[in-house]
Amino acid sequence: MTETLCGVWVDDVGLVHVSLATPEGARVERTDVLRPFAWLNGLPASVPADIKIEDLRGAAPYARLAHAQTLEAYEAFIKGAKAHVGIDAVRPLENQFLIQQRARLYRDLNFGQLRRCQLDIETSSADGSFSDASKAEDRVLAVGLRCAGKNRLLILEEASDPAEKALLLELNTALGEIDPDVIEGHNIYGVCT
Repeated sequence: MTETLCGVWVDDVGLVHVSLATPEGARVERTDVLRPFAWLNGLPASVPADIKIEDLRGAAPYARLAHAQTLEAYEAFIKGAKAHVGIDAVRPLENQFLIQQRARLYRDLNFGQLRRCQLDIETSSADGSFSDASKAEDRVLAVGLRCAGKNRLLILEEASDPAEKALLLELNTALGEIDPDVIEGHNIYGVCT
């Protein structure tokens, strides 16, 4: 393979979107299929036709592997099976895809080839606590971006909902233009999910 995996995202229906770095340094996007899986420590009373159970070798407690053809079938099976057997599933689903493909992000990229974007979001809070998007009076004031040695500052025009929305849409546009492999920053992991 001449392209290096530099991004993976599984959408709500289980379609895998991958970003690949070409030898020339460009990025191309493709889609792939995820066959979601989980290990089981027993066999549920009933197994739907769209779930395949594989007996694994060895004496491990989780000696069966359940595969599904679709994310919908997988989630329904897991929900029902939890009442009858122990389940060990890899999350997030992007990690399942990497395991299935025996792939690694950025495998053939050196650090200088990685498209890194540093992001800093400045916010305000009416009551002085950590800002909270569910509070109407709390605002995103500015967003600073740095990528490939270039700085970009996005600033709130006025303290209003339409202006804050415009600022966030401007951030989306900027990230689309920059097209980073990695976004780095403080307090961004788990906040945006």
